Amino acid sequence: MKSSFFRMLFKRVITIVVSVHAIILSIFSAVLLIGILSAVTLRADSSDTLDYRIVEGNKGSANKILSIPVTGVILGDVSESPSSLPFLTEGVTFGYRVKDELLKASKDSDIKGVVLEVNSPGGTIYGSRAIADGIADYKKATGNPVYVYIGGLAASGGYMASVTADQIFADYGSTIGSIGVIYGPIKFYDTVISEGGLLEGEVLTQNGIESTYISAGKSKDLGNPYRQITAEEKASLQKMVDTEYTSFVNLVSIQRKIPQDQIRNTIGALIYANDIAKELHLIDGTHNKQDTYTILAKNKRLSDYQVIQKAPSYGFFENLLLSTGFTKKSLSTCIIPETILVYHGDLSVLCSRNN
Repeated sequence: MKSSFFRMLFKRVITIVVSVHAIILSIFSAVLLIGILSAVTLRADSSDTLDYRIVEGNKGSANKILSIPVTGVILGDVSESPSSLPFLTEGVTFGYRVKDELLKASKDSDIKGVVLEVNSPGGTIYGSRAIADGIADYKKATGNPVYVYIGGLAASGGYMASVTADQIFADYGSTIGSIGVIYGPIKFYDTVISEGGLLEGEVLTQNGIESTYISAGKSKDLGNPYRQITAEEKASLQKMVDTEYTSFVNLVSIQRKIPQDQIRNTIGALIYANDIAKELHLIDGTHNKQDTYTILAKNKRLSDYQVIQKAPSYGFFENLLLSTGFTKKSLSTCIIPETILVYHGDLSVLCSRNN
């Protein structure tokens, strides 16, 4: 009787041990596979050619118009992202990836022009500027036109990325502008006694908890929310912001042929509807997406054309996760960088839980 009991117990222990080992092996295999897929994705992006899919138009046409989406927050490169897996970075545009895509497109003689489809509140300066520079480089290398189609929003860095295009069209009911830069916020909590975190809950103050930052170097703890910013620190940050703002104004002034004084004193950092944006020369007209393709094709004297986009480079494991309903909404991410931003909207949404 006892031997039978111990045999049964032994079998159960062995079963549990084998199951635990199987789970550990599965987790290890999944992590290894993610690493391999990430490496493959990065190698694919660095190749000299891109895989395209046709999104509309005449599939048999030899004339191609390349559509490049610029959506969501604009960052510089994938190193700023919480994940290197493409399906976890949807809703984010990496400026240097767009620039690289334009470089590769410049070597394809079948591509007769490019339409950037912008719907973005902006992001980092260097990411936004990378797109603008990529457009200019493509035009210089090919002589082909680049148009921007604004599908909803091109504000701040989203507009900065657009200004080197030949034509800027906005769809009906879009929002354009916000020519300005921002740094912060720099918060100050005077004598904190209770807090639920800087991004959630509330902070109570009244001669309570003391917070101490240990640092070396004058103003190294700039941004410490438990002390006020000094006049010297504020002046230094303002000078840095003013420098970037001047660069932004110069770019818009040169590319859109708008006097700098008008940008600074009339247009400012406000946002505008289509009709006012056109009066201010921020855009060239109101057209939908298909009209934008047609106008570019007409100006290039193309009798027919097909519109192509870069095909998503999802691997087996990514497709498997997507098929099970796994999405990036299950992840907690923080993409707000410690830098000056060209961004329109509430900065706190850049550092929050995606659910």
